[in-house]
Amino acid sequence: NMDSSNRKKRRKSPDQTQHGGGYNKQPENQQQQQHLKQKRHQEVLALSQQLRNLSSQKRLKECLSLYHDSTNDDLRDVHHGSIVVDCCARCGDVGDAEKVVLGMLTSGIVASKNSEKNTNYANYFWTESNRHQYRKVPIQAWTALLKGYVHSGMLDKADSLFCHLCNDQISQISDGKKRKREKSIAYCRPNVRTLNTLLRGCLWTATYPEETMPEQNLQSGNKAKEEHKKKDQYKATTKHRKDGNTLVGGVITAERAWSLCIDCDENDFSSSKLEPDTSSYEYSITLLAQSLKCADSRKRFEDMKSHFKVDQISESNDPSILESIAVCLVAISRGYTLSGDADRGQKCAEEALHIIEKLLSSKYSSSQNQSVQTASSEAKTATGGKQAWKSKLKNGDSKATECGSRREESNQLFRTHRLTELRSEAASLRELCASTSANNSKNQFVTSDANYVARWMMSRLFYFSGGGTTALETVDDGKDAGSSSEEDIEQTYTRWMHSLWHSFGLKETTRRLLSDNENRHKELHLIFPSKKRDKVHLPNVLSPQTCLQFRDRIMGKNNRVIDNNGFIKFRNVFSSLNEDNSSSASATTSAPVHIEIGAGSGDWIALQAQLNPSENYVAVELRSDRVAQTFSKCLLHHDFNKSTAATKTSSSTASTKAHGPLENVCCVGSECGSFLRQRIKPGSIQTIFVNHPEPPTQTYDNASTALSANTADEEPAHMLNSQTLLAAAKCLRQDGKGRLIIVTDNLIYARLVSRTMVRIMEDGRLKGISTREVGDLRKLETFGSGVHLFEGKPSISIGHYTPNGNFSGGTSYFDRLWRTGAGKHADMKKRFIIAVCTRNSADDNIPDTTNDSITRKEKFRRNNEHNKMSQKSGAQPKNAAGKNKNASKKRSAEKQRLRNERRLLKKQQQQQQQQTTMAHNGSE
Repeated sequence: NMDSSNRKKRRKSPDQTQHGGGYNKQPENQQQQQHLKQKRHQEVLALSQQLRNLSSQKRLKECLSLYHDSTNDDLRDVHHGSIVVDCCARCGDVGDAEKVVLGMLTSGIVASKNSEKNTNYANYFWTESNRHQYRKVPIQAWTALLKGYVHSGMLDKADSLFCHLCNDQISQISDGKKRKREKSIAYCRPNVRTLNTLLRGCLWTATYPEETMPEQNLQSGNKAKEEHKKKDQYKATTKHRKDGNTLVGGVITAERAWSLCIDCDENDFSSSKLEPDTSSYEYSITLLAQSLKCADSRKRFEDMKSHFKVDQISESNDPSILESIAVCLVAISRGYTLSGDADRGQKCAEEALHIIEKLLSSKYSSSQNQSVQTASSEAKTATGGKQAWKSKLKNGDSKATECGSRREESNQLFRTHRLTELRSEAASLRELCASTSANNSKNQFVTSDANYVARWMMSRLFYFSGGGTTALETVDDGKDAGSSSEEDIEQTYTRWMHSLWHSFGLKETTRRLLSDNENRHKELHLIFPSKKRDKVHLPNVLSPQTCLQFRDRIMGKNNRVIDNNGFIKFRNVFSSLNEDNSSSASATTSAPVHIEIGAGSGDWIALQAQLNPSENYVAVELRSDRVAQTFSKCLLHHDFNKSTAATKTSSSTASTKAHGPLENVCCVGSECGSFLRQRIKPGSIQTIFVNHPEPPTQTYDNASTALSANTADEEPAHMLNSQTLLAAAKCLRQDGKGRLIIVTDNLIYARLVSRTMVRIMEDGRLKGISTREVGDLRKLETFGSGVHLFEGKPSISIGHYTPNGNFSGGTSYFDRLWRTGAGKHADMKKRFIIAVCTRNSADDNIPDTTNDSITRKEKFRRNNEHNKMSQKSGAQPKNAAGKNKNASKKRSAEKQRLRNERRLLKKQQQQQQQQTTMAHNGSE
């Protein structure tokens, strides 16, 4: 037996017998296989790095081309697909992201390239997939696809996908041993990053009713099969919702996801139990407070403190946890204040200020890094976030170390700026609530009257769409101005009312109205009858008829704010709060209307409305949480600095509006391009402002690329694309008074927008503003025929009002952020301005002299025409050479005067800044 076993061991393999290599051939094959394996591994890593670089630069077409290249068929895996899906999500291309994931599910590269994009219910492809196919797609790819949905505002798809990922049938995709089952579940089960991605999308997009599947009687044919297939998909998307309603987005989807992942039974193996991090609690509490569910938000806040074991504030606490606690307290304080509860609002604001002062103190800041490392092992620390998916820095890599130090410095500046902004808002809320409590005048508190708050919501807060960034699908949606039908207007009202009802607190405000003991709102009880005695019952889903009845009851039947074409009637909007129809109300309704697109959290537009109360402003923002912040700042506005006045504005007029709600501001939640095309009547807006827009990437259109060689179809997805600029030009007044003002701190992006503006000006609607109109600005470059790029401080010459005195701070959140140096490609002091205006009818007869590239022949022809006109009128003709000589002298003197004014203004600003710095240092 021993001899037979030895003979079997010494038996040659087929490869050894064929090649005659003896017993030494096997190690050579192993070395060769190992070498090939390492080579392939390096090629796979190189492909991953190339895809990551293209994704970070948002070069979508090149990324897709590299991924679909046939030479990479042997290298491509699911991790490469996840990178490509994330690139599609970053660039706003949800269609290609769906195709890549669908190809991964079906073990193919991608779905059919020639297939048309599915619409509505046909693209819920995960409802048709076999549960065993989910092994082929990792959770990173699903999370990236979810990111694309929430960035594009498609919360119906995001809600459906997340529910299916949490489904027990998908969770139990492996029936083997326990270890294998746990590994398989972790491969496709949602993690905390997946949950936070969905919750972040709920912050960006308010609640809206999901479009239901229409009933159609198709008895036979392929169309009938397609309709039945769509119905089955729609049923599959909603069968896992325990509440059974068709509402998605906002607090509705957030609470649904929280119940699936956080409040589920941890003993149930099929459940998707997750451990939330600080971001999860921060998003959830902010959503509850924004919807004015203050009791629920306060309860979840206590759960957060218990989860992270934060009983009292000390230096041993994790700073990131304390920062999230401060954010939650400010959100809860804002919710209590909007609900009319000044005492609780003041208490939460004081708690937030106490924590913020601790975090900003020098003693605590120096021990932040040590406190994280020396924290008790029993205490839980913050996890998740963007840094959780970043690879660790390699030892000895100078570039990685430099990049990491730069990122750490930028993050520290951002945290400090964020805490400073929170401290300012918390102090304002505390003083507002304290002044009300000290005077014991609850009736004088602006939000104590629920009817006034409801009228403010329904006349100063509009919501049409949401999302995180501009998607490619919204660049050109195919709908023009005035193309809305009656059905579209009814759907607009229904979506708008549901967003106010759930995401902005109209439901809780109505509950306050119905619980009024004076019975001033008896008609509301007819719309919302009580099912139980002395208990108000408000439905979650409102019918279109209920929306119109409730709207007419609060605002009046004759005060409709949207006309039959879908345009917003700003005359009715800004007169809706004036029931007495006084002369001041008529003056306000006839005032010019200015729009700021990309308004952010509303700091700049609130300041403009305060300093210029005789004109009306409209703030347009995509993210619903920022819309809510702008609305609260305007409603709770209370300027404690009574000496503030605006330049070129009478102090008596400014003081009447400086210490109460800003009634000349309207807040809109929408994608700016579709809003300008569908909701603004052409030729009705005087000025459109854009302040610090976000570029596609910080270095887009740098030396590596040139937009001038691109067409409009190759533009990246960003706010100021050619379609948006063209829509803005149509909305401006066409009498020469319409203006488009763009202010940015990124010179690279300013040049990108300037080149785009050159293409827009080809239709003749716009022209560049001459240097004489903006004498306090310095012209840097000229693009095309009259698009001037200026440098300087935004002032009254371009419609920016600034307070008098030694004002050296920023006028908005991002302006103040860039002044701290947090942005690598954003200038701390310089501001770059693009200013264009509409053409007047008289401009066609006036030669354009703003172009510096006029040839000598053209100048000579114009001089001859001038001489001929002078001879006809009887005046003595001038010599062309002498005229040019005198004109050149006048122009040089004018330039010298403007140059002297700029130097004097710059010197005064430097002196004021030095005095402010010295006074600040002396006070410290």
